[in-house]
Amino acid sequence: MARPLTEVDWDAQSVLDDVARILGTPRQDLDRQVSTSGIVEMVLLMERDGRGADDPVRATTARIGDKWCTLMLMLLRSGPVRSTPLRRLVSTISGVEVSSKVMSEKLRALERDGFLSRSLGPAAQPQVTYALTDLGFGLAERVSELVMWITEAVPEIRRARDAYDVHNGC
Repeated sequence: MARPLTEVDWDAQSVLDDVARILGTPRQDLDRQVSTSGIVEMVLLMERDGRGADDPVRATTARIGDKWCTLMLMLLRSGPVRSTPLRRLVSTISGVEVSSKVMSEKLRALERDGFLSRSLGPAAQPQVTYALTDLGFGLAERVSELVMWITEAVPEIRRARDAYDVHNGC
C-alpha cells in the first residue's frame, strides 16, 4: 500500500507511480490509455494549482455541490438582486429557511472566488446588491447545462435507484 504523501513531499510523478501500482498498469501506459488519461491530467493540474482545501478547483467544485451557492448562481443569472430579496428567493425556492449568517458565508465565498460582485447602494440604510461577474456568468452557464443534463436523465436515475433498492432490500 502506498504511503500518504504530505503537502511537502507530494509531487505528480510519485502520485502517478502510485496510481499505476494501484491500477496494475505500467506507468508509461497511464497517459496513453483513455481510461486513465483523465487521472493523469487531474494529477498534473493538482501539481500546478495546488491540492489543499483552498485549491480553486476543489473550492469551486464544492461551491457547485453546495445547494445554496448553486441556487444563488442560478437566481443571479437574471440580473443583480439585493441581499434580502435574494435570501427570500433562496428560501422560497428551496423550501428551507436559509439564515442570514449562512447566506452571508455563501455570498462571501462566491465573491472571494470572483463569481459575484457586491455593491452598496446610496441610501440612509445602505442596500447591498449582488451581481454575477463575467466569471460567475461562465460558471452559472455551465451549472445550468449540468442541471439540464440531470433533468433529462431523471427517468434513468429513478430506474437505477429503483433497481438498486429492489436488489438491496431498501
